[in-house]
Amino acid sequence: MAAGAPAALCVIHVDGWVYAHTLFDSSANYRSAVVHGHLHRLDGDEAMQALTQISEGLMPGRPAEVPFHTKKQLAATTALAMDIVEDQWTVKVRDAGPGVPEPGEAEPGLWTGILPIVTGYGEPVTAARLPADTPVSPSVLKAMRHGPPSGPR
Repeated sequence: MAAGAPAALCVIHVDGWVYAHTLFDSSANYRSAVVHGHLHRLDGDEAMQALTQISEGLMPGRPAEVPFHTKKQLAATTALAMDIVEDQWTVKVRDAGPGVPEPGEAEPGLWTGILPIVTGYGEPVTAARLPADTPVSPSVLKAMRHGPPSGPR
């Protein structure tokens, strides 16, 4: 892949289950993206910056709290990138309730609607090798206050 082979990167986030009047008409609300292109290897400072940027996106503030990447860590990691090019990607979103059944199809009194899927953080669990009263890092406390990233809506 690092030599430039064609690739497709896919991401999906399910926002909720759509309960309809039949199983056939039930669905999911979601956001998805597929990007097609060619991967290329990042080396040196470019790889180091990309890995730090990914970490910052996933755990905001954490890169400033921990030691920087070592040469050994960077040597053990392959950083790949893909340029996002016009007409080489697709995005799909479903954000709707259940459809209206045909006359005579609906079961009287049957609930239909959306069951949202909610993601959140629980209480931090301190590593067993640390004293139980070790303070939780500021980046973790900030993440707990703000909740997980949900992406664009």
